[in-house]
Amino acid sequence: MKSLMSKTFKRKLVLFLAFASSLFLVLHGPLAASKIAEGPKESPQSQSVLSLLEKFGIASSHLPLCPPSVVEAELNAVAEAQIQWVRCVFAWSDMQPNPGQWIFTGTDRVVEMCRARKIRILGILLASPPWANGGRPWNYPPSDMQAWYNYVFTVCSRYRGKVSAWEIWNEQNIHAFWMPDPDPVQYVNLLSVASSAIRAADPSAKVVMGGVAGLDPAFLNQCLAAGAHRYIDALAYHPYPETLQQNNFKPQEEHCRNIVAFVRWLISVYTSRPIEVWITEFGWTTCPASPPGVGEHTQAAYILRSFLNYSKTDINMVFLHSLRDDLLTEYEYYGILRNDFSKKPSFGYYKNFNVLYGESQLALPGLVQVSCSFPGDLEEHHVLLPDGSLVVSLWNSEDNQDSANVEIADQRYREPLTVDMGTGVQSPTPNVSRGPDGRLRISALTIGRNPVVLRFARLTAPYILSVTPEVCDPGGLLTINGFNFGAQQGTGAVYFGTTKATEYTSWSNNTVVVRVPIGLVPGSHLVKVVTPEGESNVVAVKVFGILSIKPDYGVSGTVVDPFEITGAGFRSGAAVRIQRDASIIHGRDVVFVSDEKIRCKLDLGGAPLGKYDVIVSNPDGKEAKAAQAFRVTNACGGGAAISLALFGMTFWLVSMVGAGLNRKKTHG
Repeated sequence: MKSLMSKTFKRKLVLFLAFASSLFLVLHGPLAASKIAEGPKESPQSQSVLSLLEKFGIASSHLPLCPPSVVEAELNAVAEAQIQWVRCVFAWSDMQPNPGQWIFTGTDRVVEMCRARKIRILGILLASPPWANGGRPWNYPPSDMQAWYNYVFTVCSRYRGKVSAWEIWNEQNIHAFWMPDPDPVQYVNLLSVASSAIRAADPSAKVVMGGVAGLDPAFLNQCLAAGAHRYIDALAYHPYPETLQQNNFKPQEEHCRNIVAFVRWLISVYTSRPIEVWITEFGWTTCPASPPGVGEHTQAAYILRSFLNYSKTDINMVFLHSLRDDLLTEYEYYGILRNDFSKKPSFGYYKNFNVLYGESQLALPGLVQVSCSFPGDLEEHHVLLPDGSLVVSLWNSEDNQDSANVEIADQRYREPLTVDMGTGVQSPTPNVSRGPDGRLRISALTIGRNPVVLRFARLTAPYILSVTPEVCDPGGLLTINGFNFGAQQGTGAVYFGTTKATEYTSWSNNTVVVRVPIGLVPGSHLVKVVTPEGESNVVAVKVFGILSIKPDYGVSGTVVDPFEITGAGFRSGAAVRIQRDASIIHGRDVVFVSDEKIRCKLDLGGAPLGKYDVIVSNPDGKEAKAAQAFRVTNACGGGAAISLALFGMTFWLVSMVGAGLNRKKTHG
C-alpha cells in the first residue's frame, strides 16, 4: 500500500531491499545463490488448474472507505476489464475503533457489490486500533492478542463464503507497516493467531502471509524458520522493480522468473505442504517525478510484459497495484485509471490481456522459431487460444529496438494479424510470406519496449498437441489432446496408420480417448484424427510388443548366443525369459540395444523339448509375450533355422500380457 510511504522513506526502502538479497546469499551460501540463479520451473499442471483470468487481480486498497458512488464506479471498471479479483483492506482500526463498537458499512458495501459482479476478494487484515496496542499508531502490532483473535474471527465469520482469501498484515518487514522494528518471530505469532481464527470462522478461505516489501529473502527465511509455513496457504511478496534492483524500473523478466523459483525452493526447505506463491502488489507509478515515474504508455507496456512473463511461471496469483490513482502522496499514480476515472493506456492493455489471453494455454516448444540481432534480450511468449489460434508476443527486455524474423512451421496457420493491445483492434501484419514448404515467415519485424502481439488464426481442421501414453498396448486406452475434434464424435475417427479405431471412451473438442485396435503390429504408428473439417497432423505412437525373434529354435544342451528380439516399447533394464509350462529359462547377459531391440543368451542345458513362449518384462512390470514362438529341439532334429518369414508370414505379437490383464503388482 504505497500511499503510506513518504519520499524519503521510499528512497531508503529501495536501498535496503536491494541489499537484502545479497545479505541473504552471504548468510546462506552457494546453495541459495544457485537456486536464485536457476531458470523458472514451469508447471503446466498449475496452468491448467486456473485460467489466467483467475490468476491476475488488482488492488484498490482503501475501497471500503470510499463513498458508494466511488465504489460502484471502481467495481464497474473492474468488471469492464474482466478482472476477477480485487484486493482491499478490512482495517481493524476502521472497523472496531472502540471495544464493542463495530462499523461494517463500508466493507458490507464492497462485499455485496463484488458478489453482484462475481468479483472475488482478497481481504487484508491489519491496523491495530489504539485501544488494542497500548495507545500507539495503527502500524504497531496489537498487544492484546485476544482482541486480535476476536477481530479476525468476527470479520471472517461475517463474510464467510464471501471473501475468498485473507492476507495477514502488509509489508511487515518495513517500518512503515511494523513498528517499532520489524520482528519475524513477533509477526509469526500474530499470523498463527489470525490463522486459527480464520480456520474456525471460514475453513474455505485461504490464509495468505502478508506480502513483504520487495523480496527480502532474509526476512522470509526467518519467518519460515519461526514456523510461518504451518499457518498459511500462500506466501506473498511485492516485487516492485525498484526494490529488486536499484534504479532499474524495467520489468526484469528473467530476474522475476528466478525469484519465483527461488521462493518455491525456500518454502521446500521447510515443508512439503503445497504452499502457494502469491504476488499481492507490484506496479509502476506514472507520477511526474522521474524516477520513479514512467510514462503512461511505458506503464502499459511494462504491465503487459509482466503479466505475460508471470503467466509462464508457476506463480499462483498476481495482483497489480493499483486500480485508480490515489493522489494521497506525490507518488500515488499507480492506477490504470486516473483519479477522475479516465482511462490510462494500461486499462486497455489489462482488459485486452484478459480478452485475448484469459483462457490461453502455453504452446508446445518448437512451434515458433524467432531470430533477432540481440537474442540475449529477446523475450518471447507463445500461447494457444481455445479456438486453436496461436498468439506470439515478442519484445526486447532492455527496451532497445531490434529486428526479428519469425517462422511458423505448421502450414495450417493463417497469415497473422497484429493486435493493438490498447484497443484490441487486429490488422494485417506486414512482411509476411509463405514458402513452398507451407511455412509462414515474417521478416524485419521491429520489436522493442512494447510487446508486439501476433495472432495466427487456425484453420478448422483438427490438431493434435499430445498423446498419452507414447507407448501403448493393443486394447489399451490412448488419450489424444488438441483442438477442433468436435464437441461430439459424429463421423469423426482416429486412425493408427491405415487402421481405423472402432471404440471410443470419450470425445470432446479438446480430448479424445480411444481404444488401441487389438490387431496392430508392434512398432511405430502414425496417429491422426479425421473429422468432416479435415485431417489433423500426425503424431507417432509405439505399440508395445514382440515383432520377431532370431533364431526361433535352439538345441537342448547348448547355449543360444546371441538370442535377438525385435519389437517396440522395450525399456532399459528389461528381462527376457522363455517359458513352457513349469520350465522357465531366463535370458543371461541381457543387452538393451534400443527400445526396439534386445539381445541375450539362452542356456538350454537340460531344457525339455518343445515350443516355448518368449516373454519380455519391462522394469515397470509390463510384459509382452510371443506364444510358442521358440522351439527347443534335439541335436538331430533341428537342421537349419526355419524363420516364420520363409513361410511368407510376419511374426508379430500373438498375445500381450501388458494390456492390463496380467501385469505385475506394484506398490506405491
